[in-house]
Amino acid sequence: QLKDAIPSARPWVAHIVSPFFDHTPREVGPAERLWDMLRQRGEAALHLHVGGNFAGEIGRWRLQVPRHVLDAHAMTQPGRSMHVHPIEVQEVKTEVGSEHRPLHAKSLTLSHPAWAAWMVGSSNFTSAGLGVRRPKGNSVVNFEANVLYCFVGDEAHPLHSQVTSGGH
Repeated sequence: QLKDAIPSARPWVAHIVSPFFDHTPREVGPAERLWDMLRQRGEAALHLHVGGNFAGEIGRWRLQVPRHVLDAHAMTQPGRSMHVHPIEVQEVKTEVGSEHRPLHAKSLTLSHPAWAAWMVGSSNFTSAGLGVRRPKGNSVVNFEANVLYCFVGDEAHPLHSQVTSGGH
């Protein structure tokens, strides 16, 4: 449905914010579908904004994303890049004490020099959450509520950067 709501020119950049991903690789899962949507010639980039904690003892982030998502097959094509942006999961003070609050935000941003789209809502970056059906067999599809903001205009226009930044 998303492809029908955005301009036909393939996006060059995608940003995903999601707390959940498919636990096991899918033949045609959300990551593969997104890579197929992106520009096929020239540079294309996928940015994953995922929850995690910095593990000082090993000097690295422990990310809340399965390895297979980071190893998506499209990365083998020239000009494609994936960037991971950790969002630190922290303790939050409440009236009854501290509480661990994991990342809950969900959004998808697509951009092209002539347009930008930002979808925000309840869809996780999972096959069920995005309605990605398996080529064969039954698929579980969740009914999710999302809002899509789409701006058609040059990337120099201030609204372009408003949409691609998620309204910031």
